Amino acid sequence: LCGRVLKNQGGVGGGLSDLEVKLVMAALRCLNSAVDNCPDYVEVKTGIVTGMVLGWLGAGGSQAALAVEAEEVLKKMCRLDVEKVWPGLERVSKGSSVLAKRVRGLQEWCMNKM
Repeated sequence: LCGRVLKNQGGVGGGLSDLEVKLVMAALRCLNSAVDNCPDYVEVKTGIVTGMVLGWLGAGGSQAALAVEAEEVLKKMCRLDVEKVWPGLERVSKGSSVLAKRVRGLQEWCMNKM
């Protein structure tokens, strides 16, 4: 369910309503606790979860809290299975966007944890 909400919102668009932002935040928090409480299940879905969460790292402005929450999820995912998370990070780390910069920071963090 968490994932379905994230997929339906489709990554960061400037036009999220307050309600949509709350929904996404709830979904990210839900994933965050899923990593804590059901790591075995999440590990199987690492690639999918990484893909869904990555886009939200680029959230800015009034939605910056989403990026913070997304980063928390991805840090936990790195601890779980960095090998599966890395390809997703690698894909979006190219370029100069806010997202790419945040991902490069996250990659450094993951490397230090390996």
